[in-house]
Amino acid sequence: MRKGLSDVVTTVLLLLVTIAAVAIVAAFIVPWIRGSLNEGTACVSYNSYFTFDQTFGYNCRDPGTGAYHISVRAEPNSSAAESIQGFDLVFLLKGATKVVHVRKGQESSCITNGISQKGLCSGTLKVPEAEELFTYSYYADSTYDAAEIYPVVKNGKVCGKSGSIELKACSSP
Repeated sequence: MRKGLSDVVTTVLLLLVTIAAVAIVAAFIVPWIRGSLNEGTACVSYNSYFTFDQTFGYNCRDPGTGAYHISVRAEPNSSAAESIQGFDLVFLLKGATKVVHVRKGQESSCITNGISQKGLCSGTLKVPEAEELFTYSYYADSTYDAAEIYPVVKNGKVCGKSGSIELKACSSP
């Protein structure tokens, strides 16, 4: 009789230890997965938030100054604009890249490797919000063939490529 009771107690104890182990693992895994899912979906609304705009004939390199003039337009989603911190411009040349960060409130600069809103060498940069269009000047020390734009959301996460464009020499007015 004792042997039968011992087997039941052992089975119950094993069952309780297994349940406790699952609860402990779940306490750590579930929040981690929840956080990963939230972070992974943070950029879904911004896949095409910024585009290069050709309205004013920019998105080119001024041969006289070496500055790139890049026109950036935001999509008409005003609720998405609240979560945008800025964007990264990536200039490309046969495998080489140069990343230029553009953030709300960043200081403008018209020196080599500096970026400004076209014609404004001082003050702070603005980032386009719903349907706005801004033209930026990047004072490069190299010649590039193309540019890509990547939205950056408030938590600092750089989202996937939102647009790309081939860069040519600016035509004279």
